Amino acid sequence: MPYTSYTPRYERPGKRAATPFAWQSVDYRLLELLDEYGALTVQMLLCVMPEETYDHVNARLRTLWRAGEVERLKGMQACVYSRKKGKQLPHRLARSRLHLCVELFSRTHPDYQYAWVNEAGKREDPVIPDALFRVWNSQFEAHFTVEIDQSWQNVLIVITKLQAHLAMREVAQRTGTYVPYRVLFATNNVENRLARVRRRMADVEASKTFPHFILYTDQGRYGPERPNSVLLEPIWQTAHSEDYVALLKG
Repeated sequence: MPYTSYTPRYERPGKRAATPFAWQSVDYRLLELLDEYGALTVQMLLCVMPEETYDHVNARLRTLWRAGEVERLKGMQACVYSRKKGKQLPHRLARSRLHLCVELFSRTHPDYQYAWVNEAGKREDPVIPDALFRVWNSQFEAHFTVEIDQSWQNVLIVITKLQAHLAMREVAQRTGTYVPYRVLFATNNVENRLARVRRRMADVEASKTFPHFILYTDQGRYGPERPNSVLLEPIWQTAHSEDYVALLKG
């Protein structure tokens, strides 16, 4: 693409001003990934762009930031890039980390495919999940709803949200178009959050009736360095058993 003068989408604060730059093919790929995931660090981007180097990706992101195409978000150990401003940065980054695990699993096992959508739902729904995704191959298909917990909300609010998921399941079953799915609750487990949530959900009658509908884990049990961790490793628990289960059979 020829060298071109570029006008940013909005004026940047301070002395930063749009400067002419030449678009590179990697720029479009970076924007695509940020749109897809929501928020990513350079290191996370390199997991899905192994052909690139840290210095090159970092330089292109800084160029895109100066041009107003991406946001550079601070407050974490590493600089985070996103297509738009927003709060709850640790929450968005934790969701991207789980998403990245599913992506790398699919790359490691090419017979599996997946589709992921962030914050899918209707405004009138009792709860809007952080993400929906499905995984399939030639023999089966599995559907999942994702809830990321960063230990900000009161535990009682979290329990209410999980009960709303159980209620939504019952409503969906009555429509005749129900597709079986499971809710994945992943917490950063501050102050033993995981055990506290599981203990309270163990007393919920609907959870007793469908004990495997909501599965729980600690975010420390999975990571992009282990592509099989989210789907094939036994890292998930119900609220009613101390046993660990995997989401898929290897």
